[in-house]
Amino acid sequence: MLRSMVERPLNEVLVGRDGFVALIATAGAGKTTLLRQWEAADSRPFIRLAAADASDAVAIVTGATGPVVVVLDDVHRHPDGGAFVVRSLAELTLQPGIAVVVSGRAVDRRALTAMRLRPDLVDLSDADLALDERAAREVLGGHVGEEELRRVLRRTRGWAAGLQLARVALGRRSGDEDPEFTGADRVVRDYLQSEVLDDLGDELTGFLLHCAPFDELSGPLCDAVRGSSDSQELLERLEREHLFVSALDREGRRFGWLPLAREALAAELDRRDPTEAKRLRTVGADWLAAHGDARTALALRLANGDREQALHLLSEVVLPMFYAGQLEEIVGIIHAIGPDIAITHGYLATMFAYAGMMTGDEVCARRWTKAAGDFYQVHSFGDGDEQVAFLALRAHLCADGVQRMRRDAEAARVRVKESSPWRAPVLMMSGIAAGLCGDARAAHRLLEEAAHVSAELRATPALMLALSERLELHSGRVSADAIAHAVDAAEGGPFTHYPHAALGYALRAEAAAIAGDKDAAHRDLLRAHGYRAALGRELPWLAVQVRLRIARATASLGDPAGARLVLAEAEEILAGLAETGILKKQAADLAAALRPLGGADAVGASLLTSAELRLLPLLPSHLSFEEIGDRLHLSRNTIKTQARSVYRKLGVSSRSEAVQHATQLGLVSA
Repeated sequence: MLRSMVERPLNEVLVGRDGFVALIATAGAGKTTLLRQWEAADSRPFIRLAAADASDAVAIVTGATGPVVVVLDDVHRHPDGGAFVVRSLAELTLQPGIAVVVSGRAVDRRALTAMRLRPDLVDLSDADLALDERAAREVLGGHVGEEELRRVLRRTRGWAAGLQLARVALGRRSGDEDPEFTGADRVVRDYLQSEVLDDLGDELTGFLLHCAPFDELSGPLCDAVRGSSDSQELLERLEREHLFVSALDREGRRFGWLPLAREALAAELDRRDPTEAKRLRTVGADWLAAHGDARTALALRLANGDREQALHLLSEVVLPMFYAGQLEEIVGIIHAIGPDIAITHGYLATMFAYAGMMTGDEVCARRWTKAAGDFYQVHSFGDGDEQVAFLALRAHLCADGVQRMRRDAEAARVRVKESSPWRAPVLMMSGIAAGLCGDARAAHRLLEEAAHVSAELRATPALMLALSERLELHSGRVSADAIAHAVDAAEGGPFTHYPHAALGYALRAEAAAIAGDKDAAHRDLLRAHGYRAALGRELPWLAVQVRLRIARATASLGDPAGARLVLAEAEEILAGLAETGILKKQAADLAAALRPLGGADAVGASLLTSAELRLLPLLPSHLSFEEIGDRLHLSRNTIKTQARSVYRKLGVSSRSEAVQHATQLGLVSA
């Protein structure tokens, strides 16, 4: 199946080896390729026996007068799954130099158990045959870049046939605009039909197709969607016969797919019977929602186009997902539901606005806040959490100054229930607003409570910002342990891309700079600079706080010009606020402190504007300048101008050089 016989390191284990080898794996896993490579590298003769000749195997092994490798091929095609002949072989005492290989997609359970009792067994399965990144790159050739290579590997998990099918499909693309390779591609569906489904009976084929809409399988779920009681037994059979399903737990109660195969089977089901496919997703979504998995139920509702039902489920999962570090997934779900429905649903418009705010998309944040406000001027709030969410959103945006921010936060705090998942961010915002209004005593009390509740609810984003904001209230130095507590919350999980982490890194950079630890200060400054692009007018108070801390740290490192550049950004954001509380005085005090310092040229990341930092992470992608402009709501010419400015400031002349240099500086991920 492979275009070329990619060298497999397993040969080092097999060449010259005596005893038993069980080579039981999925169709297209590369069993034949491995056997050919082994035969080419081994000095012994290979005798390969097909199903029709299997009865000769015992006589050949017992009668062998010298070293030999006897291969019982396609054991799954034997009438009894190799039960008799394999068990007979497993009872033999093999002479030195003799190896017995049992190869196929499945083998009788008792025969496999008999082999596994032998101390000389080498047991190879799909995971052992999976191709690694180097081998996958060799198979795919020049058709893919690094990002697409990783996507293909995630889908195929190194499955040799899947990688070869990807090579064929991607080689047919006419340009970069073609969709990415998935299991829905016809070449994958045709392969599964001819190489797998045609060999199965109606029972297993139907089971595979009817379970394909679901990423994770269990006996009860499959029974519910099929109206049956034998699904657990069939799932175990699929795993035993290496039909793209394997257990996810040691008890064998939860099962997962080879992703590419699941996509292909789901696409085939949609092609054959779209009505049945939709019914299965509906039944499955209802069952999953009733059994506590609203997140998966939501994805199924979206796949069905059931936006009203999806909206109901979204209200249940959005905060748990946000607290779990799944901000990007939330954004994807919101876009999948579609923006038009948000105009007629205040809570969804609020969630759209939150997503824009947390990802630095000011246009999205402002647009959907207005849409939510317009909706609630006409309609009443659906429940207490709906009103609390909207008030907390307005407090975050601080559009009318810090006094209005505090009133909104306090109104939300009065209304939020003790059991509400919104309690953590509401307490956090109340404390922050009190601090910005100069009420340090109330701020300390509220932020202390916010940190406690956030830890209790595992609301990590609220926890790390509450801890940082509590430190922000201190006029003098704060302890390294207190700063570490604030930053550790971000670094202990998938939260470093949240804007909530920015202040912690800026605080730690300033502390390190004051302590004279320049290397540590530079590392954390680069992390803090990375948030400047996502922190602007959609979170103005935090944007200013972070920039002031960055500027102080930069000045402490002997770069007053760089500090002034970042301070100027803070002052520009402050100019757009109706009422600034203590922030304006903090900026003025810093400006006064910087005035006597020298005017050396700015260095490092301080040179880049927020707009340029927003562009920088998109340069390594496959997106064109026009596509980047669409994503950032800017024209192609504006993006091109910003890119040239980035090149100039980084001292490079091309997009690839800019990516390389920015990666070395730590401004973009490697």
